[in-house]
Amino acid sequence: MNPRRPASLLILGLVLASAPPAFALVLPGGKAKGESRKVDKASDCWVGLEVADADVKSSNKKNKIIQKACNGSCTFDTQVCVSEATKKCTTVPALTGITVDNPALVPPSDLSGAHACGDSAALTATSGQKLTINVTASAASGGPDTDKFIFVCKKNPKNKKCGMTQTGCLVGSGASCPASALPDAACPPNAAGGPDEAIFTTLGQCTDLDNGWTGVSHNFPVPANSQLKFCLSGCDAAGTTPCTANGPTGVGSLNTDTFGPPLPLIAGGVAVCVINVFTAPATGTANLVTGEMNGEVDLHSQVFITSATQVCPRCETGTCDSGKNMGHACHVDGSVTVTNSLASNKTFKLSKDCLPIGSPVATLTIPLPITTGTDHTPGAGGSKPCTENLAHGVPVADDGCSAAGCGTDNCTGISCVSMIEDPSNPSHMVCVDVKGGLSQGCCNNDTTVPCFQTRPGSPGINRTGRPVPPVTVTGATGAFPKISAGEVTVATFCIAATGASNIDTVTGLPGPGAVIFNNDVCLVKAP
Repeated sequence: MNPRRPASLLILGLVLASAPPAFALVLPGGKAKGESRKVDKASDCWVGLEVADADVKSSNKKNKIIQKACNGSCTFDTQVCVSEATKKCTTVPALTGITVDNPALVPPSDLSGAHACGDSAALTATSGQKLTINVTASAASGGPDTDKFIFVCKKNPKNKKCGMTQTGCLVGSGASCPASALPDAACPPNAAGGPDEAIFTTLGQCTDLDNGWTGVSHNFPVPANSQLKFCLSGCDAAGTTPCTANGPTGVGSLNTDTFGPPLPLIAGGVAVCVINVFTAPATGTANLVTGEMNGEVDLHSQVFITSATQVCPRCETGTCDSGKNMGHACHVDGSVTVTNSLASNKTFKLSKDCLPIGSPVATLTIPLPITTGTDHTPGAGGSKPCTENLAHGVPVADDGCSAAGCGTDNCTGISCVSMIEDPSNPSHMVCVDVKGGLSQGCCNNDTTVPCFQTRPGSPGINRTGRPVPPVTVTGATGAFPKISAGEVTVATFCIAATGASNIDTVTGLPGPGAVIFNNDVCLVKAP
């Protein structure tokens, strides 16, 4: 699809942090079957593997890794690591080299003998298949350490205990696009014969919002069931011409005056409630054949400092439980779990009708370019991007990782409490933060701290979406409605300083931001 996606929903995820080890299954190796000489046990810990602990176990032979297949395949997220201590091998000398016979696995660059790991790679196998990995570490004296690891994808025809990997991030319930769905009256008929309206609904998993350069305000989830609507024109039913998308905004309009409900966020002990106000109609283009979309959503993000118990007012039993409109009728427009809220119930049912009290501490301008393609480092790009309004914020840095830099797919602890299919690339597994968002990379010196890769020589900030060709909804009487289930839209953007030192210092503002939306897109047409 192409209508400008609700990228700004969580535009200013200003606060939080937190995450059980992702690579908890440590495989130091051992005697490799078929070796022509006796292994020197004193060198047996020089090199080993670490494998993501989700749905993975080791057999009584410590170099054998077993996983039950889900939907016919297995994924083993694996790293090559130096210094995996055993009872008889506790120290590692400086190594002269490491060789691996699988090109997907890259050894660490640090061969000093300290514990270090290379970037993780997703090793895939089909049901019933075995993969063999041979790894050798060499040093100036002693050794070498030669190990063989066997990855077994166990047959699982009934998909028992598949967990998250069975459905992954790809498909919503479809409840937002029933066979009887019709366009809103605000959307005129599409004279070209194609659909009249596109409705984006965010899904409850595999979303992510990252704000600022410190990493403390990274890995927030996007509220589930928030919607953005576009009237469509110019495209025929066969998709031979592209759709032009226009999403009216403002009080009483198709999308009202705010994008989604107020957003509750906590980071570094600071709680905020963010209201994202449209500053112009949402616009975009869409391809009905491929599902590709590009668009623009322009916002003013109003930041209210609140409390860690009542971060934003909730819509409970049809009325606002607090805030400016306490006791007034409300409609739930989205929900999100705020992990480090001090409230006993951490699931917040949110409504555009339930607003915080007082005045915002800051109002930030956020132009949000949404795409199913790839968006890169925002602003001027390169190192230390997004320096506008620097005088009102904190000194700009690339990350909070000291000299160690930011890695890729290396998160552990609270930044990787579980693994799930990457919504943009289902063949790859990605970490889920304790807050509920996705972890793309963490500091090499502390893999529990998320970060952006903007240092000189680094790949920069890259977020890639996933277009999904729309298909006719089961039970529909005609060509429409159609649904693109699990379409992924992304955006990168710059965030100015708020002027509030507690927020700017914790988050790292001014600085870059990035968002990933996992959506169901419903295309509807009047009969």
